[in-house]
Amino acid sequence: MARRRSRLRNVLEFALARGFLFGVQLMPARMLAPTSRVIGRLLYRVISSRRKVVRENVKLAFGDGPEAPDPDRLGRKSLANLTLSFMELARLPRNGHRLKARITVPDRDALEQLQVAIKEGGAVIAGAHFGAYEVLGLASPLFDIPAATLVRPLDNPYLERWIRGARTRHGQQLVDNRGGTRELVSCFGKGRMLGVMVDINRRSGRRVWVDFFGVPA
Repeated sequence: MARRRSRLRNVLEFALARGFLFGVQLMPARMLAPTSRVIGRLLYRVISSRRKVVRENVKLAFGDGPEAPDPDRLGRKSLANLTLSFMELARLPRNGHRLKARITVPDRDALEQLQVAIKEGGAVIAGAHFGAYEVLGLASPLFDIPAATLVRPLDNPYLERWIRGARTRHGQQLVDNRGGTRELVSCFGKGRMLGVMVDINRRSGRRVWVDFFGVPA
Protein backbone atom coordinates (compact mmCIF):
# COMPACT_ATOMS: atom_id res chain seq x y z
CA MET A 1 0.00 0.00 0.00
CA ALA A 2 1.27 3.46 -0.89
CA ARG A 3 2.31 5.73 1.95
CA ARG A 4 -0.20 8.38 2.99
CA ARG A 5 0.98 11.80 1.79
CA SER A 6 -0.58 15.25 1.85
CA ARG A 7 -1.75 16.76 -1.42
CA LEU A 8 0.30 19.90 -0.71
CA ARG A 9 3.49 17.84 -0.40
CA ASN A 10 2.75 16.03 -3.64
CA VAL A 11 2.07 19.27 -5.51
CA LEU A 12 5.21 20.96 -4.18
CA GLU A 13 7.40 17.96 -5.01
CA PHE A 14 5.94 17.79 -8.50
CA ALA A 15 6.44 21.52 -9.10
CA LEU A 16 10.06 21.34 -7.94
CA ALA A 17 10.79 18.23 -10.00
CA ARG A 18 9.19 19.59 -13.17
CA GLY A 19 10.97 22.90 -12.73
CA PHE A 20 14.28 21.08 -12.37
CA LEU A 21 13.62 18.86 -15.39
CA PHE A 22 12.63 21.89 -17.47
CA GLY A 23 16.00 23.39 -16.57
CA VAL A 24 17.66 20.09 -17.54
CA GLN A 25 16.10 20.32 -21.00
CA LEU A 26 17.70 23.73 -21.48
CA MET A 27 21.05 22.66 -20.06
CA PRO A 28 24.05 22.01 -22.37
CA ALA A 29 24.70 18.27 -22.68
CA ARG A 30 28.22 18.64 -21.27
CA MET A 31 26.73 19.85 -17.98
CA LEU A 32 24.57 16.79 -17.31
CA ALA A 33 27.23 14.55 -15.74
CA PRO A 34 28.81 17.25 -13.50
CA THR A 35 25.36 18.37 -12.33
CA SER A 36 24.32 14.81 -11.52
CA ARG A 37 27.47 14.34 -9.43
CA VAL A 38 26.72 17.45 -7.40
CA ILE A 39 23.12 16.33 -6.81
CA GLY A 40 24.29 12.82 -5.94
CA ARG A 41 26.58 14.20 -3.23
CA LEU A 42 23.79 16.38 -1.83
CA LEU A 43 21.27 13.54 -1.79
CA TYR A 44 23.70 11.20 -0.09
CA ARG A 45 24.39 13.79 2.58
CA VAL A 46 20.68 14.48 3.19
CA ILE A 47 19.24 10.94 3.08
CA SER A 48 20.79 9.38 6.16
CA SER A 49 18.77 6.17 5.83
CA ARG A 50 20.43 5.43 2.48
CA ARG A 51 23.89 5.97 3.93
CA LYS A 52 23.19 3.32 6.55
CA VAL A 53 21.94 0.85 3.92
CA VAL A 54 24.93 1.44 1.65
CA ARG A 55 27.45 1.01 4.44
CA GLU A 56 25.82 -2.18 5.70
CA ASN A 57 25.57 -3.70 2.20
CA VAL A 58 29.14 -2.89 1.22
CA LYS A 59 30.34 -4.48 4.45
CA LEU A 60 28.27 -7.60 3.74
CA ALA A 61 29.60 -7.86 0.19
CA PHE A 62 33.27 -6.95 0.71
CA GLY A 63 33.91 -7.11 4.44
CA ASP A 64 35.65 -4.28 6.26
CA GLY A 65 39.23 -5.03 5.25
CA PRO A 66 41.63 -2.59 3.57
CA GLU A 67 40.63 -3.81 0.09
CA ALA A 68 36.94 -3.02 0.61
CA PRO A 69 35.70 -0.05 -1.45
CA ASP A 70 34.70 3.20 0.20
CA PRO A 71 30.93 2.78 0.78
CA ASP A 72 30.27 6.52 0.86
CA ARG A 73 31.99 7.02 -2.47
CA LEU A 74 29.92 4.20 -3.97
CA GLY A 75 26.74 5.68 -2.48
CA ARG A 76 27.41 9.11 -3.95
CA LYS A 77 28.18 7.65 -7.37
CA SER A 78 25.05 5.48 -7.25
CA LEU A 79 22.79 8.45 -6.54
CA ALA A 80 24.59 10.50 -9.20
CA ASN A 81 23.91 7.76 -11.74
CA LEU A 82 20.25 7.58 -10.69
CA THR A 83 19.94 11.35 -11.10
CA LEU A 84 21.64 11.24 -14.49
CA SER A 85 19.22 8.56 -15.71
CA PHE A 86 16.20 10.75 -14.96
CA MET A 87 17.91 13.79 -16.46
CA GLU A 88 18.56 11.86 -19.66
CA LEU A 89 14.99 10.54 -19.67
CA ALA A 90 13.71 14.13 -19.62
CA ARG A 91 15.92 15.02 -22.61
CA LEU A 92 15.24 12.04 -24.87
CA PRO A 93 13.54 12.81 -28.19
CA ARG A 94 9.81 12.18 -28.16
CA ASN A 95 9.95 11.12 -31.79
CA GLY A 96 10.70 7.40 -32.02
CA HIS A 97 12.72 7.66 -35.25
CA ARG A 98 14.95 10.36 -33.76
CA LEU A 99 15.44 8.36 -30.57
CA LYS A 100 16.35 5.19 -32.44
CA ALA A 101 18.86 7.11 -34.56
CA ARG A 102 20.67 8.23 -31.41
CA ILE A 103 21.11 4.68 -30.02
CA THR A 104 24.22 2.69 -30.87
CA VAL A 105 23.99 -1.12 -30.76
CA PRO A 106 27.57 -2.45 -30.42
CA ASP A 107 26.60 -6.13 -30.68
CA ARG A 108 24.13 -6.63 -33.53
CA ASP A 109 24.32 -10.43 -33.15
CA ALA A 110 23.11 -10.21 -29.54
CA LEU A 111 20.26 -7.94 -30.63
CA GLU A 112 19.20 -10.41 -33.33
CA GLN A 113 19.36 -13.31 -30.84
CA LEU A 114 17.10 -11.39 -28.49
CA GLN A 115 14.67 -10.61 -31.30
CA VAL A 116 14.52 -14.32 -32.17
CA ALA A 117 14.00 -15.29 -28.52
CA ILE A 118 11.09 -12.85 -28.32
CA LYS A 119 9.45 -14.35 -31.40
CA GLU A 120 9.87 -17.85 -29.97
CA GLY A 121 8.09 -17.02 -26.72
CA GLY A 122 9.63 -14.25 -24.67
CA ALA A 123 12.75 -13.45 -22.67
CA VAL A 124 13.68 -12.15 -19.22
CA ILE A 125 16.22 -9.39 -18.69
CA ALA A 126 17.49 -8.91 -15.13
CA GLY A 127 19.02 -5.48 -14.69
CA ALA A 128 20.34 -3.05 -12.13
CA HIS A 129 20.29 0.72 -11.67
CA PHE A 130 23.51 1.27 -13.63
CA GLY A 131 24.08 3.00 -16.92
CA ALA A 132 21.23 4.19 -19.13
CA TYR A 133 18.80 1.56 -17.86
CA GLU A 134 15.78 3.79 -18.48
CA VAL A 135 16.53 3.79 -22.21
CA LEU A 136 16.51 -0.02 -22.47
CA GLY A 137 12.82 -0.57 -21.83
CA LEU A 138 11.76 2.73 -23.36
CA ALA A 139 13.46 2.11 -26.71
CA SER A 140 13.14 -1.69 -26.96
CA PRO A 141 9.84 -1.56 -28.92
CA LEU A 142 11.61 0.57 -31.55
CA PHE A 143 13.85 -2.46 -32.23
CA ASP A 144 10.93 -4.91 -32.56
CA ILE A 145 11.31 -6.03 -28.93
CA PRO A 146 8.03 -5.41 -27.08
CA ALA A 147 8.87 -4.87 -23.43
CA ALA A 148 7.05 -5.23 -20.12
CA THR A 149 8.93 -3.93 -17.09
CA LEU A 150 8.24 -4.59 -13.42
CA VAL A 151 8.31 -1.27 -11.55
CA ARG A 152 7.62 0.17 -8.14
CA PRO A 153 5.25 3.13 -8.62
CA LEU A 154 6.35 6.42 -7.08
CA ASP A 155 4.55 7.54 -3.93
CA ASN A 156 3.81 10.92 -5.50
CA PRO A 157 0.88 10.38 -7.94
CA TYR A 158 1.73 13.45 -10.05
CA LEU A 159 5.35 12.40 -10.53
CA GLU A 160 4.20 8.83 -11.13
CA ARG A 161 1.87 9.99 -13.92
CA TRP A 162 4.68 11.96 -15.57
CA ILE A 163 7.29 9.21 -15.42
CA ARG A 164 4.80 6.57 -16.54
CA GLY A 165 3.96 8.66 -19.59
CA ALA A 166 7.65 9.16 -20.37
CA ARG A 167 8.44 5.46 -20.02
CA THR A 168 5.52 4.15 -22.07
CA ARG A 169 5.47 6.64 -24.95
CA HIS A 170 6.99 4.13 -27.40
CA GLY A 171 5.07 1.05 -26.29
CA GLN A 172 6.80 -0.21 -23.15
CA GLN A 173 4.29 -1.78 -20.73
CA LEU A 174 4.72 -1.19 -17.00
CA VAL A 175 3.69 -3.80 -14.44
CA ASP A 176 3.13 -2.82 -10.81
CA ASN A 177 5.30 -4.83 -8.43
CA ARG A 178 2.47 -4.71 -5.88
CA GLY A 179 0.45 -7.65 -7.11
CA GLY A 180 1.28 -7.63 -10.81
CA THR A 181 2.73 -11.14 -11.05
CA ARG A 182 -0.18 -12.53 -13.08
CA GLU A 183 0.11 -9.65 -15.53
CA LEU A 184 3.86 -10.22 -15.84
CA VAL A 185 3.38 -13.92 -16.59
CA SER A 186 0.71 -13.02 -19.13
CA CYS A 187 3.12 -10.62 -20.85
CA PHE A 188 5.73 -13.37 -21.06
CA GLY A 189 3.17 -15.68 -22.66
CA LYS A 190 2.46 -13.01 -25.26
CA GLY A 191 6.10 -12.89 -26.31
CA ARG A 192 7.34 -9.79 -24.51
CA MET A 193 10.73 -9.09 -23.03
CA LEU A 194 10.31 -8.93 -19.27
CA GLY A 195 12.52 -6.37 -17.55
CA VAL A 196 13.09 -6.92 -13.83
CA MET A 197 15.36 -4.87 -11.60
CA VAL A 198 17.07 -7.24 -9.20
CA ASP A 199 16.50 -4.98 -6.17
CA ILE A 200 12.70 -4.74 -6.47
CA ASN A 201 10.95 -6.12 -3.41
CA ARG A 202 7.64 -7.98 -3.53
CA ARG A 203 5.53 -6.70 -0.65
CA SER A 204 2.72 -9.26 -0.63
CA GLY A 205 2.82 -12.62 1.15
CA ARG A 206 3.56 -14.72 -1.96
CA ARG A 207 7.31 -14.35 -2.05
CA VAL A 208 10.35 -16.55 -1.55
CA TRP A 209 13.17 -15.56 0.78
CA VAL A 210 16.74 -16.54 -0.16
CA ASP A 211 20.04 -15.96 1.60
CA PHE A 212 22.07 -13.20 -0.07
CA PHE A 213 25.46 -12.68 1.56
CA GLY A 214 24.04 -14.52 4.58
CA VAL A 215 21.01 -12.21 4.95
CA PRO A 216 17.41 -13.18 4.01
CA ALA A 217 16.43 -11.13 0.95
